[in-house]
Amino acid sequence: IQRHNESALSFEELYRYGYNLVLHKHGAKVYSGLIQLLSEEMARVCATVQRTFNTNFLPGLIELWKEHTLVMQMVRDVLLYVDFNYIPREKLMPVYDLGLAHFNDEVIHNASIEAHLRDTLLGMVAAE
Repeated sequence: IQRHNESALSFEELYRYGYNLVLHKHGAKVYSGLIQLLSEEMARVCATVQRTFNTNFLPGLIELWKEHTLVMQMVRDVLLYVDFNYIPREKLMPVYDLGLAHFNDEVIHNASIEAHLRDTLLGMVAAE
């Protein structure tokens, strides 16, 4: 889903995999795998954002945020059984919220991105 090849994927099949994994007591593996994939994806997003510092920074960051929220909605839909059965029992953060938190923690609060974002926004305010 993060690689934008959703059309090649079967929602029912993916949902069934998540369902079966939780049913057979592998919810922790699904959740930790999701965290790992999110961290890898956020590293890629950071690199993309940093390449736009001098060109299209803020619009590019907004576009990446929109893409990320859309992807996380699809991931949440696929892992719905995980969200409703495994996560509450283990008192973990829901799938969608986890994805948003990773974007915030690993992209927005990346030292160089955070500083550039602050400077860009302060520059916009000063220009007004």
